[in-house]
Amino acid sequence: MARDSKTTPVIALTEAQRQVAMKRFAVLQPHLDEDVPLARAARHARVPVRTAERWLARYRQQGLAGLARPSVACLPIWSRSLKAWGSRSHVPQPPPSTAV
Repeated sequence: MARDSKTTPVIALTEAQRQVAMKRFAVLQPHLDEDVPLARAARHARVPVRTAERWLARYRQQGLAGLARPSVACLPIWSRSLKAWGSRSHVPQPPPSTAV
């Protein structure tokens, strides 16, 4: 498996990240070990096929560490600020116009 300079070793993951990576790997494992079509493995795990495709690509590029959620420090600033707001529906809105 090819590794690049941005690969995070599995031992550098937090316990929560490691658990997420293992759950995602469990979705991919039938495809990797038993040649089950990825779409079938994803449906069986109730995961969108496109999500499983992304996980598989990251697994092939970065190994098990690629399946972990990145730490907040690794996320782009705009992503962190959106998470802080929760969603756009929570962005303060100007008061309604009182014009008659």
